[in-house]
Amino acid sequence: MKRDWIRDLAERTGFPKISIYLPMEMRSAETLQNPTRLKNALAEARRKLQEAEEGSDADALLGPAEERLEDFDFWQNQDQSLAVLIDESGTQWIKLPGEVEELSLVGERFYLRPLIRIFSSAGHGYLLCVTRDDVQFYKVRKHDLRPVDVPNMPKSLAKFRGMTEFDGNVGFHSNASGGQQGGSAGVPQYHSLGPSPEDYNEVELDEFLGQIAKAVDHKLGGAGAPLVIAAEPRTLGHLQNKLHYKGASEENLKVDPASKSEPQLHQASWSLMQPEVEGDRRDALERLKARLKDKSSDGALRDINEIARASIEGRLEAVFIARSAHLWGTYNSDEHAVHVVEEPGPGQSDLIDFVAVRALQAGGSIYSMEGETAESLGPVAALTRY
Repeated sequence: MKRDWIRDLAERTGFPKISIYLPMEMRSAETLQNPTRLKNALAEARRKLQEAEEGSDADALLGPAEERLEDFDFWQNQDQSLAVLIDESGTQWIKLPGEVEELSLVGERFYLRPLIRIFSSAGHGYLLCVTRDDVQFYKVRKHDLRPVDVPNMPKSLAKFRGMTEFDGNVGFHSNASGGQQGGSAGVPQYHSLGPSPEDYNEVELDEFLGQIAKAVDHKLGGAGAPLVIAAEPRTLGHLQNKLHYKGASEENLKVDPASKSEPQLHQASWSLMQPEVEGDRRDALERLKARLKDKSSDGALRDINEIARASIEGRLEAVFIARSAHLWGTYNSDEHAVHVVEEPGPGQSDLIDFVAVRALQAGGSIYSMEGETAESLGPVAALTRY
């Protein structure tokens, strides 16, 4: 999911645009709730279309989505949330790796804040999990952990060597007929054709880890995002010595990744990479607070009228949005003024979404805020470029 894709959605205007966001159940016993949530959301969208005197188009618009209510397999295989975007060009189904507020909206534009929050505002890192039996590579975001294919990276030591088990007698001669020859009686002594099987295994393991490092280096190139390794200490040390990727973390997970679940690996790896991943957000927030504190300083806004105008003019560098906040209303471009209402109605939209979309279109950054930060800054605050 790229910023350009969200920008394309933002540029599609004209009534009606239907935006549905639903939390999803992923446990088999509870997935029957999923189609029920969509059914209720579609009924709400139909009601809003009728209020806007667009009821004659409701069947054509909502029909394809209603047909999916009976698709059992679809509802059994969901992520944390689901977005359904509907207009005259068709229906888009987007599985979301993060929590969303349940919404069913009809307006002139798609409501895109949940997509922006999940896919555009947060950075990411990488996680490499290595054991002899399994090698996995993931892209890590705050809300999810996703497998990534790495060309030429071996999936296991067995696959790397081209057989399922190592034959300890291949390539070695032993003298086990009773002669001492410098060793204990009855213990095979290996000679002539090279090192012992134990030494051979070490060489093979070293080459295996070297190929993993080479593949990861090539995959990431100059990306710069942090890379955390999950492996037992000995394996971890070898990998750290072989990796050349500049984003390789000094702090890693000294564990057997096979003993951990994916959620556990996600939580542990994100806690290590989060400070670096969110460095830009932290720096922007510090500048915002400093400018707001300095009354003589420009470039920091908290008033929705000023923020909306700056978004139209393409001046927003960074926007901080309280995750659960909404400001429903309209923006008058002639007067450069907003009109805020308590509840959304026909022709009205979320002004925070209005600002976020335009900031994104102009290359600005969007950050969520919660807790004390949201309480002190309000529903929306912004840094301007000039």
